[in-house]
Amino acid sequence: MKNTRRLATLANLLTLSLTSAMSTLAQPTNDLPALLPPYAELPPTFWERQGLTLLLGTVASVLVAAAAVWLILRPKRIPVLPPEVQARRALEALRTQPEDGAWLSKVSGVLRRYVSAAFGLPASELTTRELIVAMESSQKLGANLREAIAEFLQRCDARKFAPDSNVQPQDTLGCALALVEQSEARRAELASAQTRPDA
Repeated sequence: MKNTRRLATLANLLTLSLTSAMSTLAQPTNDLPALLPPYAELPPTFWERQGLTLLLGTVASVLVAAAAVWLILRPKRIPVLPPEVQARRALEALRTQPEDGAWLSKVSGVLRRYVSAAFGLPASELTTRELIVAMESSQKLGANLREAIAEFLQRCDARKFAPDSNVQPQDTLGCALALVEQSEARRAELASAQTRPDA
């Protein structure tokens, strides 16, 4: 019993010391100064104000840049020149070169390609004999034009492959240009015959 009293006394003392310690600790908290007034509302940030504008501007810039790159890098359309223009330009470019076997090959090659393109003959590289056969089977060339082209190509071959023969030099370039002109006249005649109504 004595021990119980001692324990109760000890508990009372402990309670008193804790209460006084708590009041001592709470005292400075109660002596705090009054709170300051609250700050004003924070304004919106730069991204909150300008975010949508920046996003749309960035997307528009990327689209414009992509379109510019596409326009710059897209394949350029090369205008296809009519066969007569190609032939005239190629023949005129040969005007200043010396007239030898290689030059004759170039001139006859230009005329062959022109005839093939202008009259719808096979586009492959044909020999003179093959081209003459193809021209004979085509009804687009008249007999006179067909014979003139065949004779010109055979003369070029004779001068190319037998330069020491008795073939007389001629105005090869002028003849080739004249054949192009005759061919164009024939093509115009064929075109007008197709557009003319049947009588």
